[in-house]
Amino acid sequence: MTLENIEALKATANDGDVEAQHKLGFIYATGESVELDNQEAIHWFTMAAEQGHLDAQCNLGYLYFSDKEVGDLEAAHKWFSISAEAGHPASQLNMGIIYANGPAKDIDRAMHWYQLAASNGEVQAAYNLGLLYFEGTDVAQDNVKAFAYFAQAAEVGYEEAEYSLAYCFSKGIGTERDREQAVRYYTKAAHKGHASAQFNLGLHHEYGEGGLEQDHEEAIYWYQKAANQGHAAASEAIELLEQSTQQKV
Repeated sequence: MTLENIEALKATANDGDVEAQHKLGFIYATGESVELDNQEAIHWFTMAAEQGHLDAQCNLGYLYFSDKEVGDLEAAHKWFSISAEAGHPASQLNMGIIYANGPAKDIDRAMHWYQLAASNGEVQAAYNLGLLYFEGTDVAQDNVKAFAYFAQAAEVGYEEAEYSLAYCFSKGIGTERDREQAVRYYTKAAHKGHASAQFNLGLHHEYGEGGLEQDHEEAIYWYQKAANQGHAAASEAIELLEQSTQQKV
């Protein structure tokens, strides 16, 4: 977008066009065609948010929540709350995050917002619910519910949920043990760059598990992918597998 285009957009926004206001906020928040400027982003997002633009309210909340320079948890809560109450899934997710991890921790409220967000298709909310039930720290542990929420998020391609679902299948957590299904979901997450999934996929190739033929070259391939991301166990696995191969030669 050229400078002339941005100036024209500002003129439209100053005339009250809510979509132009939101677009300008996004441009300055992301540094798209301009120097990143969160104060300017807040200015335009606020104009749109005050006109009831749900995405602008959510984006404004996110800036206040995440940016160190303009951070304001009270303001973040305000704008997330307004848009969450209006049914905005991402804001419902962020309300859950605030209540699960913020200074005014309230797990019941976090669960409420996560459940609303998950029912509205927000996959991270489903994953976060799965983690809460899996870990059993803040709520009673329930592996069946954890598995169900991981499955919900994994089925639409959420990488962390794919890995967690694979782990559940591999260990029989919340479901019957199924190594082939574990391989299926480890493979999905591994191809998206998940280091632990790459390592576990390498293990299955090394030992010929989960319906895979034993294939040391393929194992090393996936171990190396994980090792390149700093996965220590994968680096060790490469060394051990290469030593074992040399001893057999």
